[in-house]
Amino acid sequence: MFQPEAFQAYNFTPLAIRFLAIGCICGLLGGLILFRERFSAAGRVFGVYTLSLAFWFVGAAFGFSSPDAEVATFWGKVAHIGVTLIPAAIYHFTAVAVGVSLKDHRFVAANWIVSLFFFGFTLFIPDFLGEPRLYEWGYYPRYKFGGLLFSIYYLAVLAAILTRYYAASRRARKGTALRQRSLLLLIGFSVGGLGGLDILPTFGIEFIQPTGDVLVLFLVLITAFVTVRYRLVEFAFGLAAKRVFDAMSDALLVFDTDGVVHAANHSARKLFQEPSPSGLTLRDMAQRVGLRTDSGPAFLKESVGVHRVTVPTESGPDRVLSVSTSPMRDVRDFVVGSICLIRDVSEDHRNDELLRNARKMESLGLMAGGVAHDFNNILMGVLGNLDLALMNVDENSEERIYLDKIGKAAERAAGLADKMLIYAGRAPTAKRELDINETARSVRALIESKVPEGTKIEYRLSNEVPTVFGDVAQIQQMLVDLVLNGSEALEKRGGTVTVWTDECEVSFDFLQTADIGRSMPIGHYVRLVVADTGEGIDEFTAEKIFDPFFSTKFAGRGLGLAAVSGAVRSHDGILKCESIPGRGTSFTVLLPSLHSDARLEVH
Repeated sequence: MFQPEAFQAYNFTPLAIRFLAIGCICGLLGGLILFRERFSAAGRVFGVYTLSLAFWFVGAAFGFSSPDAEVATFWGKVAHIGVTLIPAAIYHFTAVAVGVSLKDHRFVAANWIVSLFFFGFTLFIPDFLGEPRLYEWGYYPRYKFGGLLFSIYYLAVLAAILTRYYAASRRARKGTALRQRSLLLLIGFSVGGLGGLDILPTFGIEFIQPTGDVLVLFLVLITAFVTVRYRLVEFAFGLAAKRVFDAMSDALLVFDTDGVVHAANHSARKLFQEPSPSGLTLRDMAQRVGLRTDSGPAFLKESVGVHRVTVPTESGPDRVLSVSTSPMRDVRDFVVGSICLIRDVSEDHRNDELLRNARKMESLGLMAGGVAHDFNNILMGVLGNLDLALMNVDENSEERIYLDKIGKAAERAAGLADKMLIYAGRAPTAKRELDINETARSVRALIESKVPEGTKIEYRLSNEVPTVFGDVAQIQQMLVDLVLNGSEALEKRGGTVTVWTDECEVSFDFLQTADIGRSMPIGHYVRLVVADTGEGIDEFTAEKIFDPFFSTKFAGRGLGLAAVSGAVRSHDGILKCESIPGRGTSFTVLLPSLHSDARLEVH
């Protein structure tokens, strides 16, 4: 139990009180910094070194005031519990402060081993401290052979520290934070190092009473200021690496040689939907993103550069992952694991696909335009000579019948050339403000005359649809081609082709899934939809339906939808095909509106 009368025998001189007060200040300051910067190496090392100083000063204060030599010996050992740890603590702090804690971690570890050796020496070996000496200002420990070795070790560490700060200050550029803190710490440790003169009385050399507490307090205040002012937490490389590890947008996994996950950053945990992937195997991780278990882990085990993997998703487009791995080696150059970096490149992959498609469309457009122009030139000669022949042939003659058939064939060929020009974007246009509903009604009779029996055409045209700026002929042809395409899908079982219009606001998500016009801005558009109740088309067909001369019909020309895509592009519009096999297909054409508001009218 605590006995206050036990302290009555102590003679607390002003020197002892000063040591005791500074010891308490060091302890409190160290505890505060340790709590404040507990997640940084600098904060932890600062806490250890100041607490070591606190043991030294408090033990020395009670040693000065001890009533006899036996009690002073006890307090001398308490003081040296802290004293023996000071060299390792200040060297460790120095390594962190100048930013080389990873480079010389072996020296840091060696200093801690030596300090702990002297720590045990103090407690259990009698040859370290002898019977204390009695001076006018009180009892002071007496060093024996072990104490002499410790003094040499302390001076060597202090010299290494001062050399390190001097080199860092010379190496750093003027005005930089590294130069400023290196100079401050050089001054602080130079002054604080003079506190080592308090070792002299341990060898019987008395010149003045101990003053190390004041000098070391100056050092403590300097190091505390540098730790807080220059945020030495930045030089806690283990913590910095962990923060970078977790802040990476790419998924990063660390495996051992058995393929077991040992570390995963935040992005990896999110990608694999696993809050704690440590302990899972390569096969487990591969299955979580949909990779085949027979080949997925194989490319993660060795360094294979960059490997792209397509991962199916339950809804939406597939994800494309870029996976790169590299072996992780130890100091003996043995492979002890592997590091796997996974990046989601789905957006880049889609952009690459769009770029390839754009180049393909540009190439096809150039070819189609060139062919159409040359074809038109040939047709002009055919039709000119045909007109001349008709002028010299009797209307009731048999030759007239054949010439008329040639003329009709030439007109169809001219229509084909016009569609090729529309697809290529080279068709002449006469754009003006027009009503999409009136345009649809103007070709209603033509459409109904061309669709086969059993096909029902239903119009759902909204009233007061905003006008658009376009070419009437191209939009009429677009509508005819879309309706005829839908009616062809109904040849086997009959059904309905629905044409409807309205105004809508296009979202970014819609643009990302459009076939034509993904780069168009979001906003208000006039919508023209042609939907059929046919058999629908599969994903492979949907990717090619807008290519010239592609057709699912044996005898089809395959230019109708290609011309539609060309007309949409020439009107700065958007085109999207949606199809469900067995339920039908719909084509949505969006044209920029000139003004707003709509109601639905069913015909």
